[in-house]
Amino acid sequence: MVTQIKQIQEILKCTKQYAQKVIDYAGGDEDKLNYQIERQLYKQANNQAILEVKPHKANRDSKLKQNKNYVQNIQNHNFV
Repeated sequence: MVTQIKQIQEILKCTKQYAQKVIDYAGGDEDKLNYQIERQLYKQANNQAILEVKPHKANRDSKLKQNKNYVQNIQNHNFV
């Protein structure tokens, strides 16, 4: 059982707890275990990474400039 957990850890590059959950989910069924491993590998290959976008160092303390004069922002249209 311990060697099986280590093998799953190497394949999925995961923790012992996660490998144990995969084994528990399979419930002793080898086909279900193989399916779960293939599914996890597919998810790892196809999920996009989440990127955290941080402001540039020069802009961290500055505030966005806002134009408070809203009437000037409205364009004049001749509807008649």
